[in-house]
Amino acid sequence: MPEPGEQPSAYRLTFHIVPLMRVAIFDLDGTISDPSEGITAGINHALSMMGLPWIDPRELLMFIGPPLTEIFQELAPGRREEGTALFREYYRERGFSENVLYPGIREALENLRSSGTILCIATGKKPETAVDVLEMFRLRELFHEITGCGHGGTKAELISGLLARYGDNTVMIGDRKFDFEAATCCGIPSAGAAWGFGTPRELELATMVVDSPGDVPGAVDLLLEGI
Repeated sequence: MPEPGEQPSAYRLTFHIVPLMRVAIFDLDGTISDPSEGITAGINHALSMMGLPWIDPRELLMFIGPPLTEIFQELAPGRREEGTALFREYYRERGFSENVLYPGIREALENLRSSGTILCIATGKKPETAVDVLEMFRLRELFHEITGCGHGGTKAELISGLLARYGDNTVMIGDRKFDFEAATCCGIPSAGAAWGFGTPRELELATMVVDSPGDVPGAVDLLLEGI
């Protein structure tokens, strides 16, 4: 029994401060790896199979990032589903292995993981294709979750789903306007990968621009601190 004047123990409140999870969502193409050889070859494979002319790979770099259906709607109007299917056939069998890992990105990811940051992927690819790429580079185990909108949906919807599962103490790292616009739509900051395929105008949409993979951990720290 409580002493006279003492508040019953049931009314004693104890507060515990639970630290927020730190979450970094990465795009894949143009952020973690350079897929240009496989993607441009895949596009030309699809065009060739449809009887359309070959395009200089340098002119196709602008198509790294947008959804495949948008790419083929522009390159093969009215045949976007056929082009998308032919591209995926090539990429699944060969194109994914033509990726090149950006120097310094492995160390940046390992640094973030060692600091307790939860790492996720939000890519325009099918998630299973992203897994193939990450496993090829032996990076799969660094990521808590890999999501992709290759089966439909938008990058903003991917990010929204991740925020629902991990909280909004989150930053997006990508290289194209699709990444930055999706982050803004979801109310989180973004870091623009200057080594990727985004134009200077696209990078202006990011909260901040990061010059090299080695600068990513510091940028994540700054963005999560709310600069």
